[in-house]
Formats: sequence, structure tokens, C-alpha cells
Amino acid sequence: MSTTMVPALDMNKLNAFIGQFVTDLGAAQCNGHGGHWREAGTLQSLVGEPLSSSQLAAKTKTDERYLREWLASQAAGGYVTYDEKNDKFSLSEEQAFALATEDSPAYLPGAFELALGSLAAVPRIAESFRTGAGYGLARTC
Repeated sequence: MSTTMVPALDMNKLNAFIGQFVTDLGAAQCNGHGGHWREAGTLQSLVGEPLSSSQLAAKTKTDERYLREWLASQAAGGYVTYDEKNDKFSLSEEQAFALATEDSPAYLPGAFELALGSLAAVPRIAESFRTGAGYGLARTC
């Protein structure tokens, strides 16, 4: 059995680094499949009106169970607001401005499409790193 030597670590720095990684991973996981809510108008349907997951599912013609689980993850990440007392989801003014108002100067969902395009290009980018052949940014999306 091999024993790995562990270097002297600053645990505060290590925990901060791991915390940042977990935050980034959670954001990617939680929102990497965000295109479906844009197509269904899910977040736009929450603007100005708190709804239960069943009400929102009926309004957007989506499956309630999947929607409920997705909403719970979005609420945990701070992307939607959840009122436990009424079991309803909503958007704050700021969330609506940045996530559900397509003509807003702060509209963010398009950034997820850029990130997904970049992830899809990983094998070709890795090959460029091996060969040095180069890779145009326009080809990643």
C-alpha cells in the first residue's frame, strides 16, 4: 500500500478554494440545463405572481414533478424565491430583471448558452492544446 505525503496546507485557503469550486460546480449543474425554462417561459410566468409548482406547471404545460425539483434547486441557488409558508415560488424584482426580462441590459440567460457551447468544444480544444494547431473562438459555439 502506498502512502501519499500531504504537504503542509493552509486549511483556510484550502477551504476557500474548495468552497469556490463547489459554488462554480453547483452553478454549472443547476443552470447548465437552463434552456428548457427559457423555452417554456417558466421564469417569465413567475413575474409578478407567486405560484406553486403545480400552478406553474399548468401555466407552462410542463411536468409538475420535474418542475418542482428544478424550482427547489433554483431556490436553493438563489435564482428564484421560495415562500415556505405558502409553498409558492416567485421572482424578486432583481431576479426578474436579470433572468426573465429579455430586453433588460442585465439579462443573463444567454451566458449559459455560451458556457454550454464552450463545454461542447472541450475535445477539440484539448486536441489544439496537444497539437498547437490553434482553435478559433468562433468555432466553440
